[in-house]
Amino acid sequence: MSASNQQIVITVEHASNFIPDTLLQYFKSQKGILDSHRAYDKFTSIIADNLSKRLQAPCIIGRNSRLICDLNRSLHSRRLFSEFVKDELTQKDKEKLIFTYYSPFRKKTRDTIEKIIEEQKSVLHLSIHSFNPELNINRQNVELGLLYDPSREAEKQFALNFRRFLAQEFRVRLNFPYRGTDDGHTTALRKVFKSDDYLGIELEFNHGLPDTRIFDMVDKIYSFLSSQ
Repeated sequence: MSASNQQIVITVEHASNFIPDTLLQYFKSQKGILDSHRAYDKFTSIIADNLSKRLQAPCIIGRNSRLICDLNRSLHSRRLFSEFVKDELTQKDKEKLIFTYYSPFRKKTRDTIEKIIEEQKSVLHLSIHSFNPELNINRQNVELGLLYDPSREAEKQFALNFRRFLAQEFRVRLNFPYRGTDDGHTTALRKVFKSDDYLGIELEFNHGLPDTRIFDMVDKIYSFLSSQ
């Protein structure tokens, strides 16, 4: 399918640091944890809202902290539940969290993509994240990471063109600070949808950048996407 027949879908898996009242007891001794990158990806909901409105793209937002149930992990992942709740919750409690937060988010994304494909369009799925530059010195000179699956030719070409355009003004790396094939939402959806129908790209913003720099980057991203 041609780019002119392509629809963008935006998701934010780690937009919120929300913890249900029934689980707050497990975080009382963790000073500042809920305001940190451990709990959510800073700036991502604002970035997604900005792009969604300008591109007229559907946007699905995660409404819980990854510390209770990580929407970007598969159900079999050892990292689905954080160390703060993993050993504290019963299996029934965990299933309730999956039913309340995880499953509706994943289903809404999949249903949205399926509907677009049924309309004979392809989907460009942008999964918006941010990374902490303080965790590794190699991260500090990178402003944006573009994650994709190198084995899917359409994703590879899109990522290369995207990086080439953004690199005129910003420091961009491919499949950094994570691999695009690591366990995640886009990885799961690639198993469902054919490469001709679905491109899954994760955008990893350096959240240590000044707000103005981040939104200059968002403007550049919009320029590229709107020209496709």
